[in-house]
Amino acid sequence: MPWIKSHTVLVRHRKVIELARALRIKPVYLLGHLHALWHSALEQQEDGDLSSWSDDMIASAACFDGECSRFVSLLQAHGWLDGRILHDWLDHAGRYLTDRYRTANPEKLQKIFAAHGLKKEESVSSQTKVRPDKMRLDKKQITTAAEPACGAPLAVDLSKIIPKKHKTETKDYSEYRLHIGKYRGVYAANIPHDEAQFLLDRVGNLGQSERAALQWRVDLKKSESQR
Repeated sequence: MPWIKSHTVLVRHRKVIELARALRIKPVYLLGHLHALWHSALEQQEDGDLSSWSDDMIASAACFDGECSRFVSLLQAHGWLDGRILHDWLDHAGRYLTDRYRTANPEKLQKIFAAHGLKKEESVSSQTKVRPDKMRLDKKQITTAAEPACGAPLAVDLSKIIPKKHKTETKDYSEYRLHIGKYRGVYAANIPHDEAQFLLDRVGNLGQSERAALQWRVDLKKSESQR
């Protein structure tokens, strides 16, 4: 039976609250719409790429009966859809897909993970049950782990997934999303500068562009202090 991972904190997550406010519905109702969409995708489009789905189809899959195009646009604006790809899809469905296809159809698993910028060896080789969202990250202790079970590395090189304009045409890293423990999915601009410095000092497996985004946050604070 297909299944997805769902965090208990989701109903209180900033992105849920902000999107619910934009849709003028309760966060708990949005939670139902998101899970309905994820469940439909896992049954009908398990790679998480909804490029072939119309706005009506996406809204219908989410059991949303409001204006379809506005619903999809807000999903994109609030970070639940990256274009037409379900955001962090492998975080929700990666373990199920890996368990299903690791030995039965590794080629298909490779295609699914490739659609999200990951390589075959990153998606099928890991056997560990430790996930990046379980990595403890505080000023008393940092416990890192080997590659997580779904295949995503602990620190994704964001240069592979961030729009080109943010990695070549400007040094503004404010829209980089981090992939570290409790900061997973958080914009660099929203990280306190002291926490950014702490991450730079204490976490050794940062991707190149992720390190650059954190350094940008630290430097931004220094420039503000000098004004």
